[in-house]
Amino acid sequence: ENTEDIYAGIEYQTGTEENAKLRDFLTKEMGVDKIRFPESSSLGIKPISIEGTERLVRSAINYAIDQGRKSVTLVHKGNIMK
Repeated sequence: ENTEDIYAGIEYQTGTEENAKLRDFLTKEMGVDKIRFPESSSLGIKPISIEGTERLVRSAINYAIDQGRKSVTLVHKGNIMK
């Protein structure tokens, strides 16, 4: 099971001080020119680590082997990781 990405639960609800601080940090410290979502939007962080990715792929391959599968298909979706 993937425990990273949006499943990590690092989220900042709209209208909270934490949400405002994150927006401020992104614009002032990280050089984000414009956040394309209105201030009424909640925000979340998608952490993805090499270790977590390797763990997930290893688990999928082991599952396929245990189930007697002949192949495993891995798909890279880098276009959504902006």
